Amino acid sequence: MDALRHLRTVDAGSLDGIVCGWGICYMDHGQLEREFARVVRPGGFVGIIENRECTLKAVSDLFRKSLLRHPHALSKDMVIDLPRDHHYLRKTFCRNALHADESWDGNVAIPCRNGNEIVDYMLKSGASAGFLDALDSDKIDEVMGEFARAADERFRRGKLVPVVHEYCALIATRT
Repeated sequence: MDALRHLRTVDAGSLDGIVCGWGICYMDHGQLEREFARVVRPGGFVGIIENRECTLKAVSDLFRKSLLRHPHALSKDMVIDLPRDHHYLRKTFCRNALHADESWDGNVAIPCRNGNEIVDYMLKSGASAGFLDALDSDKIDEVMGEFARAADERFRRGKLVPVVHEYCALIATRT
Protein backbone atom coordinates (compact mmCIF):
# COMPACT_ATOMS: atom_id res chain seq x y z
CA MET A 1 0.00 0.00 0.00
CA ASP A 2 1.17 3.53 -0.65
CA ALA A 3 2.63 4.92 2.59
CA LEU A 4 0.60 8.13 2.50
CA ARG A 5 -2.62 6.19 1.93
CA HIS A 6 -1.71 3.92 4.84
CA LEU A 7 -0.89 6.81 7.18
CA ARG A 8 -4.32 8.30 6.47
CA THR A 9 -5.88 5.16 7.99
CA VAL A 10 -3.87 5.51 11.23
CA ASP A 11 -5.46 7.20 14.26
CA ALA A 12 -4.08 10.60 15.23
CA GLY A 13 -1.38 10.47 17.89
CA SER A 14 -1.33 6.69 17.96
CA LEU A 15 2.27 5.95 16.94
CA ASP A 16 5.39 6.12 19.09
CA GLY A 17 7.52 6.67 16.03
CA ILE A 18 8.01 6.33 12.29
CA VAL A 19 11.14 5.42 10.37
CA CYS A 20 11.13 6.06 6.65
CA GLY A 21 14.11 4.72 4.72
CA TRP A 22 14.61 5.50 1.06
CA GLY A 23 10.95 6.27 0.46
CA ILE A 24 10.14 9.97 0.72
CA CYS A 25 11.34 10.50 -2.86
CA TYR A 26 8.16 8.81 -4.11
CA MET A 27 5.71 10.88 -2.05
CA ASP A 28 4.55 14.46 -1.72
CA HIS A 29 6.76 15.85 1.04
CA GLY A 30 4.21 18.37 2.31
CA GLN A 31 1.50 15.75 2.69
CA LEU A 32 3.94 13.37 4.31
CA GLU A 33 5.03 16.01 6.85
CA ARG A 34 1.39 16.64 7.80
CA GLU A 35 0.67 12.92 8.22
CA PHE A 36 3.81 12.36 10.31
CA ALA A 37 2.78 15.22 12.61
CA ARG A 38 -0.79 13.90 12.82
CA VAL A 39 -0.09 10.23 13.62
CA VAL A 40 2.98 10.47 15.89
CA ARG A 41 2.15 11.11 19.54
CA PRO A 42 3.74 14.08 21.34
CA GLY A 43 7.21 12.98 22.43
CA GLY A 44 7.35 10.40 19.66
CA PHE A 45 9.94 10.43 16.90
CA VAL A 46 10.38 10.48 13.13
CA GLY A 47 13.50 9.16 11.46
CA ILE A 48 14.18 9.73 7.77
CA ILE A 49 17.06 8.63 5.58
CA GLU A 50 16.99 9.33 1.86
CA ASN A 51 19.29 9.58 -1.12
CA ARG A 52 20.26 13.13 -2.01
CA GLU A 53 19.57 14.55 -5.46
CA CYS A 54 23.31 14.31 -6.25
CA THR A 55 23.48 10.60 -5.42
CA LEU A 56 24.90 8.07 -7.87
CA LYS A 57 25.77 10.88 -10.30
CA ALA A 58 28.11 8.83 -12.51
CA VAL A 59 25.68 5.91 -12.59
CA SER A 60 22.72 8.18 -13.37
CA ASP A 61 24.59 9.93 -16.17
CA LEU A 62 25.59 6.61 -17.73
CA PHE A 63 22.05 5.27 -17.35
CA ARG A 64 20.62 8.31 -19.15
CA LYS A 65 23.13 7.83 -21.98
CA SER A 66 22.07 4.19 -22.24
CA LEU A 67 18.43 5.32 -22.46
CA LEU A 68 19.29 7.60 -25.38
CA ARG A 69 20.12 4.45 -27.33
CA HIS A 70 16.86 2.81 -26.25
CA PRO A 71 14.24 5.56 -25.99
CA HIS A 72 11.53 3.03 -26.85
CA ALA A 73 12.19 1.39 -23.46
CA LEU A 74 10.68 4.29 -21.49
CA SER A 75 7.07 3.72 -20.54
CA LYS A 76 6.68 6.84 -18.37
CA ASP A 77 8.60 9.73 -16.82
CA MET A 78 10.97 9.10 -13.95
CA VAL A 79 9.31 10.88 -11.04
CA ILE A 80 11.66 11.00 -8.08
CA ASP A 81 11.80 13.94 -5.66
CA LEU A 82 15.13 13.60 -3.87
CA PRO A 83 16.10 16.18 -1.23
CA ARG A 84 19.16 18.39 -1.72
CA ASP A 85 20.58 17.77 1.74
CA HIS A 86 19.77 17.49 5.45
CA HIS A 87 18.89 21.21 5.59
CA TYR A 88 16.03 20.47 3.19
CA LEU A 89 14.77 17.69 5.48
CA ARG A 90 14.80 20.08 8.47
CA LYS A 91 13.06 22.85 6.54
CA THR A 92 10.42 20.54 5.03
CA PHE A 93 9.64 18.15 7.86
CA CYS A 94 10.14 20.42 10.89
CA ARG A 95 7.84 23.29 9.98
CA ASN A 96 5.09 22.62 12.45
CA ALA A 97 4.84 19.84 15.01
CA LEU A 98 8.24 18.18 14.55
CA HIS A 99 11.45 19.46 16.15
CA ALA A 100 14.77 18.43 14.57
CA ASP A 101 17.06 16.66 17.03
CA GLU A 102 19.78 15.74 14.54
CA SER A 103 20.33 15.86 10.81
CA TRP A 104 23.32 15.12 8.63
CA ASP A 105 24.62 14.29 5.17
CA GLY A 106 26.80 11.32 4.39
CA ASN A 107 27.90 8.98 1.66
CA VAL A 108 28.88 5.40 1.13
CA ALA A 109 30.91 4.10 -1.80
CA ILE A 110 30.17 0.67 -3.22
CA PRO A 111 33.25 -0.92 -4.80
CA CYS A 112 32.45 -2.19 -8.30
CA ARG A 113 35.03 -3.39 -10.82
CA ASN A 114 32.88 -3.72 -13.93
CA GLY A 115 29.49 -2.99 -15.46
CA ASN A 116 27.90 -6.25 -14.40
CA GLU A 117 28.83 -5.64 -10.77
CA ILE A 118 27.22 -2.21 -10.94
CA VAL A 119 24.06 -3.62 -12.55
CA ASP A 120 23.94 -6.43 -10.00
CA TYR A 121 24.26 -3.98 -7.12
CA MET A 122 21.70 -1.58 -8.58
CA LEU A 123 19.13 -4.34 -9.11
CA LYS A 124 19.63 -6.15 -5.79
CA SER A 125 19.88 -3.06 -3.59
CA GLY A 126 16.83 -1.28 -4.97
CA ALA A 127 19.00 1.72 -5.90
CA SER A 128 17.65 1.57 -9.46
CA ALA A 129 13.96 1.42 -8.47
CA GLY A 130 13.16 4.89 -9.81
CA PHE A 131 14.88 4.13 -13.11
CA LEU A 132 13.30 0.71 -13.48
CA ASP A 133 9.84 2.01 -12.68
CA ALA A 134 10.04 4.24 -15.76
CA LEU A 135 10.98 1.38 -18.09
CA ASP A 136 8.80 -1.06 -19.97
CA SER A 137 9.38 -4.26 -17.99
CA ASP A 138 10.14 -6.16 -21.21
CA LYS A 139 13.02 -3.74 -21.96
CA ILE A 140 14.83 -3.73 -18.60
CA ASP A 141 17.37 -6.39 -19.58
CA GLU A 142 18.08 -4.58 -22.85
CA VAL A 143 18.73 -1.23 -21.16
CA MET A 144 20.71 -2.69 -18.26
CA GLY A 145 22.80 -4.69 -20.75
CA GLU A 146 23.56 -1.46 -22.64
CA PHE A 147 24.44 0.19 -19.32
CA ALA A 148 26.84 -2.67 -18.38
CA ARG A 149 28.54 -2.48 -21.80
CA ALA A 150 28.94 1.31 -21.52
CA ALA A 151 30.34 1.00 -17.98
CA ASP A 152 32.77 -1.72 -19.10
CA GLU A 153 33.97 0.54 -21.92
CA ARG A 154 34.69 3.30 -19.40
CA PHE A 155 36.59 0.86 -17.19
CA ARG A 156 38.64 -0.33 -20.20
CA ARG A 157 39.61 3.30 -20.88
CA GLY A 158 40.78 3.66 -17.29
CA LYS A 159 37.85 5.80 -16.20
CA LEU A 160 35.92 4.83 -13.12
CA VAL A 161 32.17 4.68 -12.73
CA PRO A 162 31.95 5.51 -9.02
CA VAL A 163 28.94 4.07 -7.25
CA VAL A 164 28.56 6.57 -4.42
CA HIS A 165 25.34 6.97 -2.49
CA GLU A 166 24.99 10.51 -1.18
CA TYR A 167 22.33 10.54 1.51
CA CYS A 168 20.77 12.79 4.14
CA ALA A 169 19.13 11.90 7.42
CA LEU A 170 16.87 13.49 10.02
CA ILE A 171 15.80 12.50 13.51
CA ALA A 172 12.97 14.62 14.86
CA THR A 173 10.71 14.63 17.91
CA ARG A 174 6.98 15.38 17.85
CA THR A 175 6.34 18.43 20.07
